[in-house]
Amino acid sequence: MAKTKILVVEDNSIVAERLREILSRMNYDVPAIAVSSDSAIKEAEKHMPDLVLMDIKLKGDMDGIEAAEEIRRRFNIPIIFTTAYVDDKLLKRAKVTGPYGYVMKPLDEKILKINIEISLYRAKIENEMKETNKFLQNILNSSSHVSIIVTDVKHNILYWNTGAENILGYKAEEMVNRKKIDILYLDEDLENKIREIRSSVINDKKSVNCDIREKTKDGCIVWINMTLTPRFDEKGCVMGILVSLT
Repeated sequence: MAKTKILVVEDNSIVAERLREILSRMNYDVPAIAVSSDSAIKEAEKHMPDLVLMDIKLKGDMDGIEAAEEIRRRFNIPIIFTTAYVDDKLLKRAKVTGPYGYVMKPLDEKILKINIEISLYRAKIENEMKETNKFLQNILNSSSHVSIIVTDVKHNILYWNTGAENILGYKAEEMVNRKKIDILYLDEDLENKIREIRSSVINDKKSVNCDIREKTKDGCIVWINMTLTPRFDEKGCVMGILVSLT
């Protein structure tokens, strides 16, 4: 089984070699040591490590925070910052890059080990979730004759699949986070009816099925069979509605 690769970015040669020794003792592979932001980006691209230990204070055009931001953007590699001191301004800048950890110097081996293992586990879970989301989205988008729309409790659209686009004519970028689902309804009476149904779904926490008429983007009127299903959070509270149109 291949060892976990950790890129060390540290411009102090003594600290860098100590880090290499510590990580090797922990059974991690250190493919390279970078001494500047430029070399950090190059070594990250060359070795594609599982994790980067990044010194915040680096010499050169970019500091460690800027280098970390570039590495995360280009390669999606998790970063743990190492630093001898911290202030509010520095911490605020570091937070923006989405670091997985923050270890103070002089380094405590146990704390470093904990940060590394937690960061690796978090990165693994996040990558698995991304792949699962891609898989589910591909399934939803392959349902070209079934319209799937997801809204929040205020009826703002969060998700709009290709089936919805094919049936109703609106593209996802026209609808998601921009408009309420109410634009699809023909008149005020129908809008009020659907509001009552949505309120019932949220309050009773049960799915409701009904037949309605809706208008497409080009103005056509179509009969739609609508199923509204409540979406729950981990506490069992309704966080929105999944709308299926056929």
